[in-house]
Amino acid sequence: MKRGTANTGTPFFSCRQLLRHPFSEIRFLERARTLCVRLLALWIPSQWLAIAFTGFPALVIFACTTSIVDARILEASKKAGEYEVTIQIDKNPPIIGANPIEVEIKDSGGRVVTDAKVLINYYMPPMPRMVPMFYKTDALVRGGKFRATMNFIMSGPWVIAVKITLGGKTTTAKFNVDAQ
Repeated sequence: MKRGTANTGTPFFSCRQLLRHPFSEIRFLERARTLCVRLLALWIPSQWLAIAFTGFPALVIFACTTSIVDARILEASKKAGEYEVTIQIDKNPPIIGANPIEVEIKDSGGRVVTDAKVLINYYMPPMPRMVPMFYKTDALVRGGKFRATMNFIMSGPWVIAVKITLGGKTTTAKFNVDAQ
């Protein structure tokens, strides 16, 4: 790394040289600042960002560690026969690996249905030269919602089919998601 001297005769590094140095503290701080800005952009108005980065670094740290995840819930609803089916996945977009899912089912009168058998099938749409990927899990009712965990094994488009069986009738609601 080249060093030079300022008018005072003391050694100095240019900003560009410091940012390129792999062990530079400034480079680390720049990456941390960039990450915080991206995370904060999800839920803090831009005028607050200007205040945060001009004199309140504690606000930035606080904002990066608080409930940003709450804003990242995937929720979708569809009509399936006489039922309104709503799914919630706690990650948006869903990730490779475990993804807890909650399913809420309401009948045509708006009452929550808890006495149905719910099966969640999730699969990747068929693609050429690829082994079919079909998975299923039973959803158990807790607190008025059916809960299960899906395990996406790769990124890409997935279809979630919620099969509801009640009174000998089966109804299906399909949702498309893109795992990352």
